[in-house]
Amino acid sequence: MAHKIRDVKQRIDEKVREGAELGIAEHVNASTSRKDSSWRETSSFVPPRVTGRIEEKQNLIDLLVGSQAPPESESQHGNTIDVIPIVGIGGLGKTTLAQMVYHDDS
Repeated sequence: MAHKIRDVKQRIDEKVREGAELGIAEHVNASTSRKDSSWRETSSFVPPRVTGRIEEKQNLIDLLVGSQAPPESESQHGNTIDVIPIVGIGGLGKTTLAQMVYHDDS
Protein backbone atom coordinates (compact mmCIF):
# COMPACT_ATOMS: atom_id res chain seq x y z
CA MET A 1 0.00 0.00 0.00
CA ALA A 2 2.86 2.39 0.78
CA HIS A 3 4.27 2.07 -2.73
CA LYS A 4 0.83 2.87 -4.22
CA ILE A 5 0.60 6.02 -2.09
CA ARG A 6 4.12 7.02 -3.10
CA ASP A 7 3.24 6.52 -6.79
CA VAL A 8 0.10 8.63 -6.49
CA LYS A 9 2.03 11.38 -4.68
CA GLN A 10 4.69 11.37 -7.42
CA ARG A 11 2.03 11.65 -10.11
CA ILE A 12 0.36 14.53 -8.29
CA ASP A 13 3.70 16.31 -7.84
CA GLU A 14 4.40 15.83 -11.55
CA LYS A 15 1.03 17.33 -12.50
CA VAL A 16 1.62 20.28 -10.18
CA ARG A 17 5.01 20.91 -11.84
CA GLU A 18 3.41 20.71 -15.28
CA GLY A 19 0.71 23.15 -14.20
CA ALA A 20 3.30 25.57 -12.84
CA GLU A 21 5.21 25.43 -16.15
CA LEU A 22 2.00 26.25 -18.02
CA GLY A 23 1.17 29.10 -15.65
CA ILE A 24 -1.80 27.34 -14.07
CA ALA A 25 -2.53 28.11 -10.39
CA GLU A 26 -0.90 25.68 -8.02
CA HIS A 27 -2.80 23.03 -6.08
CA VAL A 28 -6.16 24.45 -4.96
CA ASN A 29 -6.47 21.97 -2.06
CA ALA A 30 -3.21 23.12 -0.44
CA SER A 31 -4.50 26.64 0.19
CA THR A 32 -7.90 25.33 1.30
CA SER A 33 -6.40 23.00 3.90
CA ARG A 34 -4.33 25.85 5.37
CA LYS A 35 -7.46 27.99 5.75
CA ASP A 36 -9.36 25.13 7.38
CA SER A 37 -6.69 24.48 10.01
CA SER A 38 -6.26 28.15 10.98
CA TRP A 39 -9.35 28.06 13.19
CA ARG A 40 -7.53 25.63 15.47
CA GLU A 41 -4.69 28.04 16.20
CA THR A 42 -4.81 29.91 19.47
CA SER A 43 -3.04 33.00 20.65
CA SER A 44 -2.14 34.40 24.03
CA PHE A 45 -4.32 37.46 23.46
CA VAL A 46 -6.80 37.96 26.29
CA PRO A 47 -9.70 40.30 25.58
CA PRO A 48 -9.24 43.49 27.61
CA ARG A 49 -12.65 43.17 29.21
CA VAL A 50 -13.77 39.75 30.40
CA THR A 51 -16.85 39.67 32.58
CA GLY A 52 -18.05 36.98 34.95
CA ARG A 53 -14.80 35.06 35.40
CA ILE A 54 -13.06 36.96 38.19
CA GLU A 55 -14.11 34.51 40.92
CA GLU A 56 -13.17 31.44 38.86
CA LYS A 57 -9.85 33.03 37.95
CA GLN A 58 -9.06 33.76 41.59
CA ASN A 59 -10.04 30.21 42.63
CA LEU A 60 -7.61 28.74 40.09
CA ILE A 61 -4.83 31.11 41.12
CA ASP A 62 -5.39 30.21 44.78
CA LEU A 63 -5.13 26.53 43.89
CA LEU A 64 -1.91 27.05 41.96
CA VAL A 65 -0.04 29.42 44.26
CA GLY A 66 -1.92 28.69 47.48
CA SER A 67 -0.38 27.84 50.80
CA GLN A 68 -0.64 24.09 50.25
CA ALA A 69 2.91 22.86 50.65
CA PRO A 70 3.86 19.66 48.79
CA PRO A 71 4.93 16.61 50.79
CA GLU A 72 8.51 16.86 52.09
CA SER A 73 9.96 14.25 49.74
CA GLU A 74 8.61 16.01 46.63
CA SER A 75 9.54 19.54 47.68
CA GLN A 76 13.16 18.54 48.27
CA HIS A 77 13.53 17.25 44.71
CA GLY A 78 11.32 19.83 43.00
CA ASN A 79 9.26 17.15 41.26
CA THR A 80 5.82 18.69 41.65
CA ILE A 81 3.71 19.98 38.81
CA ASP A 82 0.21 21.29 39.41
CA VAL A 83 -2.33 20.39 36.75
CA ILE A 84 -5.89 21.62 37.04
CA PRO A 85 -8.27 20.52 34.29
CA ILE A 86 -10.77 23.06 32.96
CA VAL A 87 -13.61 21.17 31.32
CA GLY A 88 -16.89 22.08 29.68
CA ILE A 89 -18.65 22.35 26.35
CA GLY A 90 -17.24 24.52 23.61
CA GLY A 91 -17.75 28.25 23.89
CA LEU A 92 -17.78 28.52 27.67
CA GLY A 93 -14.50 30.41 27.83
CA LYS A 94 -12.16 27.68 29.06
CA THR A 95 -9.24 28.96 26.99
CA THR A 96 -9.91 32.57 27.98
CA LEU A 97 -9.99 31.58 31.65
CA ALA A 98 -6.71 29.66 31.33
CA GLN A 99 -5.11 32.64 29.56
CA MET A 100 -6.32 35.02 32.27
CA VAL A 101 -4.75 32.83 34.95
CA TYR A 102 -1.52 32.47 32.96
CA HIS A 103 -1.15 36.22 32.44
CA ASP A 104 -1.94 37.11 36.05
CA ASP A 105 1.06 38.59 37.87
CA SER A 106 0.73 36.30 40.88
